[in-house]
Amino acid sequence: MKQFLIICCMLILCSCGSLQSQLLNEKPSSRYYGVELHTPSFLPDGKSLLFCIQNKKGTTIYKLSIEGNSQPISLKNYSKFDYNPVCSPIGNKIVFESGNGETAADICLMDIDGSNKIAITKSPDHDYNPIFSPDGSKIFFIRAKSFKKYSPIARKGWHDSDIYSINLDGSGLTRITNGNYYAINDLSVDPKGEKLLAYMMGRKFECCTIFEIPIKDPDNIKPIKPIINPKDTKLRLLRPFQRRSFDYDKLYNPKFCPINADILFMPNFDEIHIMSSKTGLSKKIIHLDENEYTGIYDPPSFSFDGEKIVFIEQKTISFRKDSYTIWISNADGSGKRNVF
Repeated sequence: MKQFLIICCMLILCSCGSLQSQLLNEKPSSRYYGVELHTPSFLPDGKSLLFCIQNKKGTTIYKLSIEGNSQPISLKNYSKFDYNPVCSPIGNKIVFESGNGETAADICLMDIDGSNKIAITKSPDHDYNPIFSPDGSKIFFIRAKSFKKYSPIARKGWHDSDIYSINLDGSGLTRITNGNYYAINDLSVDPKGEKLLAYMMGRKFECCTIFEIPIKDPDNIKPIKPIINPKDTKLRLLRPFQRRSFDYDKLYNPKFCPINADILFMPNFDEIHIMSSKTGLSKKIIHLDENEYTGIYDPPSFSFDGEKIVFIEQKTISFRKDSYTIWISNADGSGKRNVF
């Protein structure tokens, strides 16, 4: 028995060594190896993107043309941590969150070229994840009021969150939800400006998943329950002796299509699905390589015409070293191409 255990341990070590060697010898796909890429979104013309590059010094917003072999253009850096940029529907303003990366952030506006920054919110609370209303007249965002931990073994984080709206000039601040939720992320608004989507965790809910919130009746919140194709629910090998099961009560990264209100979502971190707003039927449109070393960790995003999506793939190269690739595809998942 002892000899058998020794042989098993040797086989496992050899397997790990082979895998580590493979990862170390693999070249990264991102031209900005050693930094992180985050929160991609389209400009209204469909020819350019906004996204963030994060390094040890902080996070900066960039603009990238997706036509040709273009290099990203850095927009003016106003703070250590400028994040989550989203362009207005008419293409003249960018809303984003801005802070020093260690304390609370504010919601800010700037011109499309990065000039004329204006702080829309100024409070001790953490304001983040801003988006424009479909007509561009309002900004929806999430506000977290407490920086604490709920468990002795948990890290401190921003909690007691709710969704707000505000006018572009900073007036008309309105609290939409009143739940003091444990966490809210990935805010999205439907084409008519009547409903919001968000990934939510709260003491009210038995699970953490995506919810639909009517803006005029926020108490009528309900979870999104797509009808999943049985072919998309197979168990897949994650690592030796462990398999990944799909829990469709835990969905992530929701986004409304700006044209027909279909919903992008992720049941895990290596697939993107789309749910029909009419039938509730879901279809898998993006599937990364079946290994534990790739993932999509920021929400995918639609183009303004609803015809394309953009997402960032993170791939582990070696210990504490990742590469990032920005992909664009058609809304049905076809035509996938690397743009950065």
